[in-house]
Amino acid sequence: MAGIKGILRGDCVFLENSSESSELNLKEIFGYQENGIVVVSLVEAAYLVKKGRVKLIDKAGKVLPFSGFLRKAGARVPGFRVKSCVFSALRDKGYIVKSGFKFGADFLAYSKGKNPGKDHSDWAVFCVSDSKRVSATELASKSRVANTTKKRLLLAFVDSEGGTSFYEVKWQRI
Repeated sequence: MAGIKGILRGDCVFLENSSESSELNLKEIFGYQENGIVVVSLVEAAYLVKKGRVKLIDKAGKVLPFSGFLRKAGARVPGFRVKSCVFSALRDKGYIVKSGFKFGADFLAYSKGKNPGKDHSDWAVFCVSDSKRVSATELASKSRVANTTKKRLLLAFVDSEGGTSFYEVKWQRI
């Protein structure tokens, strides 16, 4: 079986203990380590499965179909499809993408070459389905969060086909 084995548990995926999973964490900056085991978020897992890097296994040791995983992840993570599209688009462009939960954002994005453990992120990323309107109040709120945490605001709109458009919002003093 090609790819690192991963087991879905709750709202994350535990990767088999191997040099490949360790490299995925340390060199490619996916997930985090917990007691020597690499743990990735459901959004990270979806990306890695699509890229053929991870194979999901159920509790019985059988391969978990990707469609089954998407159903389970969608039930556990609000806006999973939109977040997954944004994560994939940013990762495919070479950015490091981590959770932005503690900063009130969907993700934090780091420029190429930056290390999340040592460097500050460049953007607070908010994911939005393009069928949803963003009110002026909501935009001001998101902008305030980004500005307060010394990050730039990146709005990521996802269309019904999974296409992603990015808009950076900046504060300007006059």
